[in-house]
Amino acid sequence: MLNNYQRNVYLSILNSTMILRSIGKKIKNKKRKLNGFRKNLFEQIDRLISLMDSRSLSEQQILKSIGLLKKKFGISYGQSQKAINVIIKYHFRLYEKNYKSNKSILHCPIDSEVIKELNQPKISLSKIDKRKYDDLQKTIKDFASKNGKSPIDFDDVWDNKSIERNGLS
Repeated sequence: MLNNYQRNVYLSILNSTMILRSIGKKIKNKKRKLNGFRKNLFEQIDRLISLMDSRSLSEQQILKSIGLLKKKFGISYGQSQKAINVIIKYHFRLYEKNYKSNKSILHCPIDSEVIKELNQPKISLSKIDKRKYDDLQKTIKDFASKNGKSPIDFDDVWDNKSIERNGLS
């Protein structure tokens, strides 16, 4: 279960990565529904992290959470995956020593930087459906395994470019 400090950190990540802005454009009756989205997102994150803690997290459970948020809030699969995968990624990185056995099943958050790095045609998160998401994750998994890494390591591309853009490299 996430404590309030973790919730604040992850909420800051959602805001700074503009995930909520993207989702807010899609959701009708924004304020009330966006609050509901945040609440449901953190319920899914709590569930996934509990599964990580018990070493019983599976890829299917991640996909189920993505699908639930997509369906409940009428957002795209791409938008839903970004919110879940980004928070899970940062949780994993902050507490990595506790979760080594989960590393290989965590997904790389898909965004424009990752798509560009894969030499894929530009596509908006709002246009990514389940099939496209699965194709991108397979491409990431294949690329990562050729380089002796796991899919979540592929997102280092985003982190490194962000650090560089902000003059911190």
